[in-house]
Amino acid sequence: MWADLGDGVPDGICLDADGAVWYADVPNRRCVRVREGGQVLQTIHLDRGCFSCALGGAGLRTLFMIATRMARPGEHG
Repeated sequence: MWADLGDGVPDGICLDADGAVWYADVPNRRCVRVREGGQVLQTIHLDRGCFSCALGGAGLRTLFMIATRMARPGEHG
């Protein structure tokens, strides 16, 4: 096991220059950076589910996230 994420539900992931992983977490509405072993280095909380993440920009240090609000069963919108 690379990392125990506890209640984390990884969807899209990307590896950064330091060997840590960013993962998008839809149900917990966040994007989390974690190192091998499970230590959380950074969390970005969102107001919607985060599906995917990627690093880009100068030095690959800008985090891009794809997120959307989802209707719950029985809701419209």
